[in-house]
Amino acid sequence: MTICGAVAGLAGSTMVLGVLYRFITNFSPGYGYTGIAVAVLGRNRPWGVFFSALLFGALESGGISMQLFAKIPMDLMTMIQGLVILFVAAPSLIQMIYMPREGRIKTYNE
Repeated sequence: MTICGAVAGLAGSTMVLGVLYRFITNFSPGYGYTGIAVAVLGRNRPWGVFFSALLFGALESGGISMQLFAKIPMDLMTMIQGLVILFVAAPSLIQMIYMPREGRIKTYNE
């Protein structure tokens, strides 16, 4: 993780210092949050992350095209991404909530 953070920092500094020649506020469109969502959707497995990254890339590209040609707001694409994450993460969350009582750790209040 340290090496990845260092490489990302070098890439960002190269973009700011070598391409733009100045720092522009909000020049990063939030790739970090998208990367976390891709890892969650891919369940931290290489092939899963690969295919979820393709899905998110297609959604991003399609959202830009929809906004440009069909005048559909970009927020719709963001909402679809959120729904995909919710439906993928929801089964695990529901399983945790409704886990049988004997599988839980005993507390003093029970």
